[in-house]
Amino acid sequence: MTRRNKSSRRQYSRAVPRSAQQRPCPHPRSIPSTMRLSRTMRFQASTAFSSASITFQCLGDLWWVAVTSTSGYQLASSVRLKRVSIWGAVSSSLQPTTVVVEFPSTNSAIPTGDSVRHTDTSLGATEPSFVSVRPPGKSGQSLWHQADDSTTCFLISGPVNSIIDVEYELVFRDNAIPASVATPPAGATTGALYARGLDALAASTTKFPPLAVEYL
Repeated sequence: MTRRNKSSRRQYSRAVPRSAQQRPCPHPRSIPSTMRLSRTMRFQASTAFSSASITFQCLGDLWWVAVTSTSGYQLASSVRLKRVSIWGAVSSSLQPTTVVVEFPSTNSAIPTGDSVRHTDTSLGATEPSFVSVRPPGKSGQSLWHQADDSTTCFLISGPVNSIIDVEYELVFRDNAIPASVATPPAGATTGALYARGLDALAASTTKFPPLAVEYL
């Protein structure tokens, strides 16, 4: 055997796992039929808010497609929250501002949150109040939920102009039975992709409009 052939065999051995060299797969490997996406969306509060309830359906409504000018369907079949972050806008009068994130124990059917309020308060004119938390491990809020589940995922409080980042995962639907968005749209373009406010309300009424995306 020539030196070149020996080198080629060594390169092949390093590139291909030994199990694959000895026993080729008899059929193509299985692959998931659904698409899964990790996403962070940013919102800005148009007014002060106190214990605003964000449900799993709110997360499911964040991305939807218009089927008529006045109706739309969720893109997701399931959603899972990963992290919530809030920056409280500093007051011009230097009054302290407080932001709050809570994962409430409100659902007896599944393991629930710790009901601890995660808070922070600003001082002075340069440092905003800031909270960034994940849902409690093995709690209901950390699990996958149907995208139209009306169970409360978390509660938030903060001053006007607060910035809210929500990091979550969604699984796209792979069937023909989508769920409608909670609040019917008005003036949508059929087939267009839109976002919603964090509270699942339309652009005209939401307290938490998303930033840098088309929403309706």
